[in-house]
Amino acid sequence: MTNDKKMIKEQRIELVKEMDLIISSAKTENRDLSKDEQVKWDELYKKEGELRDHVARISQQEKLNKELAENVEPINKVSTDEKEARNSAFNKYLKRGIRGLNSSERNLLELRGTDPQTTTTDAAGGYIVPKGFADSLNQKLMGGFSAVMTAARNHNGLLRTNSGNPLYYPNTGDSVAGSQMTEGSAVSVSDITFGNTILSSYTFTSEVVKISKQLLQDEGFDVNNWLVEILARRLAKGMNAKLTGGSGSSEPKGINTASSDSGVNFAADIPTLSEIMDVYHAVNTDYRNDNSCWFMTDSLWKGVKQMVSGTGVAGVAGNDLIANANILSGARASFEEDGSAGVIFGRPVYINEDLSAASASGGKTCVFGDMSQYKVRMVGDPQLLRMDERYADELNVGFILFHRIDGNLVTAATDAMVYAKRN
Repeated sequence: MTNDKKMIKEQRIELVKEMDLIISSAKTENRDLSKDEQVKWDELYKKEGELRDHVARISQQEKLNKELAENVEPINKVSTDEKEARNSAFNKYLKRGIRGLNSSERNLLELRGTDPQTTTTDAAGGYIVPKGFADSLNQKLMGGFSAVMTAARNHNGLLRTNSGNPLYYPNTGDSVAGSQMTEGSAVSVSDITFGNTILSSYTFTSEVVKISKQLLQDEGFDVNNWLVEILARRLAKGMNAKLTGGSGSSEPKGINTASSDSGVNFAADIPTLSEIMDVYHAVNTDYRNDNSCWFMTDSLWKGVKQMVSGTGVAGVAGNDLIANANILSGARASFEEDGSAGVIFGRPVYINEDLSAASASGGKTCVFGDMSQYKVRMVGDPQLLRMDERYADELNVGFILFHRIDGNLVTAATDAMVYAKRN
């Protein structure tokens, strides 16, 4: 696996070198890219993106597997035989339904977990899925399917709770600095003003996925892995849309709603170096840390990598973004293998297609800030419902997945996370 990633990385480096040559040639001749050059650059960009996505999935899977193995609570440990029995019963339930299980297998599903986690009948809302299925689902939700959830996982923004009761998370905007004291003198009191951000739990659904009974009866069809892929992708799209643009009223408060206006308005589809710098510096230095990151659409990220000239960097002729990558500390493809697309000023970029397009006038096209100050709350485990009767006349079986989350900025600081708009 390691050798595969090394080989892919070398291929990506070669592709980026070719992209550099195209941009550099146009810059040297003080002209825009020709039509053929644009087509060639786009082809190289697409190939590099496919390789990047592939290695990111491999690395994210390895990283998540390691994290989940390290964070297993001893109290939840069960024997290998019991785990296998639960997984086997659940897989049998997926293929045959509740009537296809014997009493022992049915009990493994019905009695899984503690009382608050138990669902007892198929008609009452389905079953909490076994750990293996839930882990696979969550790995995909946080492994690139949702940009906000992936960033939350990578930058200390993820909270897990067993129950869905309102969670009161304290927030402050404290900026008081400590001081040297004089011996024998009283210490000044600088009280912190506390507020609360309430994190709720909103239910998201995959909508119904129908599978023919003939296909379910095919022993060669791996319904478990197929469902994980489909349901995770659907859930991620619905969740990411609200974790990006949700209003915070009866739904999560998205990053572009919770963040503050940076005051930066991109004048064109392709921003200038100065505009990118202004967004970066609109975030307070206290929040420009290892947990800060960028969100933008793929079209804007492509534009950033194609920037040829701009203003605002003294002593740098032309301010060519790629040629002067030392200034930006990697605004090109950086080969960061954690689900991000690259880095700008050393901070990872996450592709989020739920932000406004680069050309959308007045749209919030870019968000930057400290992701540890934006919390994504995940409540309990997902629940899966198999519906046999609803589509019986079609010889189909319906599956639907439910999961509960919320998201909000949990700091009173107005310069922890900011957005930029398109003029």
